[in-house]
Amino acid sequence: MAILLADDEALMDFGYNFLKHTLFGERFLEEQPGAYEARMERLKSRTEAIRAEYESNREKLEDEKYSDPGRPGDLSCGSKDCG
Repeated sequence: MAILLADDEALMDFGYNFLKHTLFGERFLEEQPGAYEARMERLKSRTEAIRAEYESNREKLEDEKYSDPGRPGDLSCGSKDCG
């Protein structure tokens, strides 16, 4: 039972600190120096890789987008009145 109370207390402490952080901007966790910059570099390289992959497959994606022959019963105007 004491373990559960300690866990509950720790969760309540975390929740309280988290609310103070989100509502009032008070910091309760220390950032490591350079952590933000390192994360931005990782995200930037990942974004560039995704963009390069998209650019290399762009023509193929455009061709596939307009090559759907449709399904039986589909009408080009979206209404049952087309014909």
